[in-house]
Amino acid sequence: MDKGNVIGELTCIEHLYDPDPNDTTIESVFFYLWDESGHLRIEQDHHTTGLFSTLIWTQTLENTGFTVTEDFFPRYEGGYGGHIMIGQLS
Repeated sequence: MDKGNVIGELTCIEHLYDPDPNDTTIESVFFYLWDESGHLRIEQDHHTTGLFSTLIWTQTLENTGFTVTEDFFPRYEGGYGGHIMIGQLS
């Protein structure tokens, strides 16, 4: 990467996990490895995401006139997939 007089390489690693399967959140930890001309700098960022259970989403969509179906979101290079909800207005 070359931006002005800064030359380097950035690598981003994400670790996603669910420390409590009984709640509605998941944790993501991002590691940023910045190699600038042989000097390695490492930064970390933490995110808690997720708001509502699948049941809440389904009920809310159905109560507002949608027919809801679920399908699997395919795994990708990161190794995890998930579910995708499809709402069609009735």
